[in-house]
Amino acid sequence: MTRIDGEIALGKKLAIQVPVAPGRSFGPSVTLFEPQQRMVWSDGFYPMFRGTRTFTLTAAGESTEFTMEELFEGLMLPMIKGSLPDFVPVFDQYAADLKRVCEGG
Repeated sequence: MTRIDGEIALGKKLAIQVPVAPGRSFGPSVTLFEPQQRMVWSDGFYPMFRGTRTFTLTAAGESTEFTMEELFEGLMLPMIKGSLPDFVPVFDQYAADLKRVCEGG
């Protein structure tokens, strides 16, 4: 993410910019917030189209495992999927940056 505006709290709306979509802003809402466990961001109007991103922290011995998953669904998905940027590189960079910061780098 190159920019995130808004409060990360249940029911709050965010404004997110990513490098794969310059000049475009995404506006998910925080639809689930369980501190130190799980957070879900959702955008769109189901059943037409919805994108849901889930962040999960899981204890793994003396460390913590982080997973991030995104699901796109809805009747309009086949029509708009070609206009959605490839978020895989963004997610990979996000995870690498998070790991670096958590490990003190």
